[in-house]
Amino acid sequence: MIIVTNPDAEDKVGFVLDFEHQPINQLSEFMRTEKTARYTKCIISQLPKPDEEGKFRMDKAVPIGEGKATCSKHDNYVRFIGRKIALSRAMKAARLSKEERTKIWMEYLSKVRFPKQS
Repeated sequence: MIIVTNPDAEDKVGFVLDFEHQPINQLSEFMRTEKTARYTKCIISQLPKPDEEGKFRMDKAVPIGEGKATCSKHDNYVRFIGRKIALSRAMKAARLSKEERTKIWMEYLSKVRFPKQS
């Protein structure tokens, strides 16, 4: 989960990015031996202002966009690429402004680990 704050906005604080991956241990034995398609899902939720105590209420976050990236069964599953595709699709579904998309990308890229180059 990644929280992207937006202190300039009056009515909202920011966004919550939540990613879901299909882990290999959820696949059946048959699916592990055969090449199968795996997925990555991203949900963007809008985070409201903090309460009177200054705490954020994650249960008050409202989902505004969802994106899913499905890997072909012939490709290698790379979590980093799946996250990028799923996040792009979720932002498109949420119809965010260019400023909001830029802020989300900057925050996301500052918090993720990049894959090792071989």
